[in-house]
Amino acid sequence: MAIVGCLLACLAGCAAVTTGPAAAPPPSPALPLPTQVARPPAPPVRMVQMNLCGSGIAACYTGRSTDEAAALIRAETPDVITLNEVCDDDVSALEQALADAVPGAAVTSVFQAARNGDSGEPYRCRSGRQYGIGIVSRWPSVPGSAPGGGIYPAQDAEDPEQRAWVCADLAATPPVSVCTTHLAYTERDVALAQCRYLFDTVVAGMRGRDGAPALVLGGDLNLGSSDDPDLRSCLPAGSALVDDGGLQHIVATPELAVGGSRTIDLRRATDTRACSSVSCAGRSERGRVGDDQAGVVFVDHRSGGDLVVRGADGVGGEPREDVAGTVPRADVVGDRPGERRT
Repeated sequence: MAIVGCLLACLAGCAAVTTGPAAAPPPSPALPLPTQVARPPAPPVRMVQMNLCGSGIAACYTGRSTDEAAALIRAETPDVITLNEVCDDDVSALEQALADAVPGAAVTSVFQAARNGDSGEPYRCRSGRQYGIGIVSRWPSVPGSAPGGGIYPAQDAEDPEQRAWVCADLAATPPVSVCTTHLAYTERDVALAQCRYLFDTVVAGMRGRDGAPALVLGGDLNLGSSDDPDLRSCLPAGSALVDDGGLQHIVATPELAVGGSRTIDLRRATDTRACSSVSCAGRSERGRVGDDQAGVVFVDHRSGGDLVVRGADGVGGEPREDVAGTVPRADVVGDRPGERRT
């Protein structure tokens, strides 16, 4: 969906060990999948999810979103940024913004183009640059790993933009896997099929590796808010989930949890509006709100009005005077129908 926005999240967690059958591998190369799955401790992660409406084609395009995103990155200095609706040179520009904000960090980026269903070639922005999704991180890739990405098997035959996903293993301490995607908005059944493929095949394959790290995904799932049964049906049991009311989402594996909330209001600088935000707490705080944590911020460039939430401006920051209160959305996904909740 053509929405410009961003979501800033801080996540933290604990170690876990599970035993189970081997999961199906993702389409991209992965390590062998054992039956004993050891979970290392989850690192704290400050993450921004952004939809920048950067194609130059959609009505929400302003030409200013990349500059505003760079300013936000310099102000917030997140660990990871996940990006939707961007041109490949936008990703490079935001990689540089993060490098400027965290001197000495081994900043890296990943880009995955959507596919043009008519030509089979990468989808293009109006500028001619490749169009798609990306990840920017202050951490380099895990040595010996390679980003994995691809095009979903299920697509809307009437929409020439064929949707993609991309993931990377990042060398935090300990490592963390990060994914992003932008699912179809034209046909809900297609978005649901893409969501199920993402979590049942791609994420399950990554999680099935021996010593697989915690995984967090930022994206526009186009499946409604956290109480939507379709959305909940495609997410793994125990996932931490936060959304802005249905457009953008952050999903984290059970080692991580999401709590508190805050807002950054960018209306004075752009056409944006601020939307609901949440922060993270420890894994034992599943789904509970913590007011002393860093936050998550959604910003929507397309429509007017505010969906803003309470909270401090950053970790240990002072409460902002330009934010209004509303109910934050933070949840833990239960088991799928017919499964036992744990």
